[in-house]
Amino acid sequence: MAVSSDMKNLAHAREEIPEELELARQWWASHGNAVTIALVVLLAAVLGSRWWKNHAEAKENAAMTALQEASTPDALERIVAQNDSRNATAIARLRLGAVQYAAGNYDLAKSAYSDFAASEPKHPLYDMAAYGIAQCTEALGDVGESIRLFREFGEKFPDSPLAPLARLGEARGLILTGTDESRREGKSILDLFLTEHAGSPWAIAADELIRATDRLAVPKPAEAASDIASFLASGPAGEDAAEPETPAQPAP
Repeated sequence: MAVSSDMKNLAHAREEIPEELELARQWWASHGNAVTIALVVLLAAVLGSRWWKNHAEAKENAAMTALQEASTPDALERIVAQNDSRNATAIARLRLGAVQYAAGNYDLAKSAYSDFAASEPKHPLYDMAAYGIAQCTEALGDVGESIRLFREFGEKFPDSPLAPLARLGEARGLILTGTDESRREGKSILDLFLTEHAGSPWAIAADELIRATDRLAVPKPAEAASDIASFLASGPAGEDAAEPETPAQPAP
């Protein structure tokens, strides 16, 4: 059967592929598999990034919720051990220090504050840990070292809400050492403190410390830990903290 000339022309037309399409077909034949793999990897990375972000946010929220509810050493230690949120872990260490101090566990409290200081040297609440370390050092009976730490605190954090407490701690330590020279230095610090804080609750605390000078001994648990706990309770960053109404007092 003869094939018409039109059919021959149509068959010939189908065999001819434009040069641009042929080049594209050849390129895809050589590189298409690699491109497909790259696109799959890119898509997986995008989806994985979104999943990780959502997962991280969920862990952060859960950790902060647990922190709000935690009030015992065990609960706070679990938050620290899980370390699901850097913010929650840091605040949990500070609260753990305050709770252990209030319970009279000064060595454990100092360890919690020291862990915070070592892991968060640039944290906005670093002064809380520095004061806690000085406070625990005094409570553990190393008064000489506590004097140095309280003095160092005042030099490093003059604008901290705890700076007045540190100044009182330095004066108290000097008085506790018992030498005439140190007692005079401590009394001089308190006199200046009274002048600088006239009319404030801090002045009352300094005046009471002066009147208790002859009865001071190596301190028992002070109220400073509750001051830190109150400060932390105002918010994760301490933004709403105010000067405590009742400054820490040495035990008579």
